[in-house]
Amino acid sequence: MADVECSDLPPVKAYLLLNRWTDNALAEAVAEEFPCIAKDRVAVPDAYYKYEEDRAPCVLPFPEISAFREMHNQFVQWIDFAWRQVEKRQSKQDFCAVILSRTNGESITRHWVDLGHQQPPGGGAMRLMRYQDPRVMQGVWPLLTAAQKAAWLGPVIQWWSLVQPSGPWQSTSTDSARWFCASAPKFDCPKVPAYLNALFDQTQWHAAHLSPSANLVWAGYAQGGVPVEDQPDGAVVSRLLADGQRLGLKPPNLIDYVWSSWLHDAPSGTSRLTAWQVPPASTNLARVLNALRQQPDARFASLYLEALKQNR
Repeated sequence: MADVECSDLPPVKAYLLLNRWTDNALAEAVAEEFPCIAKDRVAVPDAYYKYEEDRAPCVLPFPEISAFREMHNQFVQWIDFAWRQVEKRQSKQDFCAVILSRTNGESITRHWVDLGHQQPPGGGAMRLMRYQDPRVMQGVWPLLTAAQKAAWLGPVIQWWSLVQPSGPWQSTSTDSARWFCASAPKFDCPKVPAYLNALFDQTQWHAAHLSPSANLVWAGYAQGGVPVEDQPDGAVVSRLLADGQRLGLKPPNLIDYVWSSWLHDAPSGTSRLTAWQVPPASTNLARVLNALRQQPDARFASLYLEALKQNR
């Protein structure tokens, strides 16, 4: 907060961003230990959560620095708990971020109503955007322009979330939490442009939705006993998932495509990428995609194995 304070502007306030209030262990701890904070929470006034406001994302204002010292130990425990949830990867993360802003919680959450409904690139019906999920933000943030970042943050100056793993599953736990910070650009640009409900291009849209599939890919390799050093890294998995999406594949066939693209030979202990652009792999891929169009419920992996057998 000291880094972004300015005597010529309103004071900076810190808020805790939670994914939801109900069925949230962290929210229960806050309500029990600091009811004065819990009572001031502000839920996102999104019509999607009408009559279920406690399931909407919400912000809780932190007390002033002097008062925060009283809750420091509890906050450290909350972060430690949240970090263990991060390491599980596929579990719901109800601690989303600590955000800094010069405005009140009502202004912040009103901005998120618009941000939370996005039209996919190329058109189509509006879809819910889980902007509060750190896996979504961290997946797409590096690809955004300065104007897009400013549009996402709106009245938020800095958005601090726990770093999300992107790579093979490790058998050992990281000792302490690491942080990712999304900051507002250092120049004036529109905070709420006309395209706030159509914020992303096709590449960015894909990146924002890759995390669940990527983690399923690495979970499969881990369950199959593939050594960490023989698994594809985050960049390779992201590229393969994007390639699969361009082919029109969706989970679970999208995950099958990645597994079929990065092959591990257990006897030799080697891994290699399938060269889909050249025969016979290109022929097999075309055969599988054609079969999927005729059999939407079929699995990519099964069809691909059948294609390989036909080539023997």
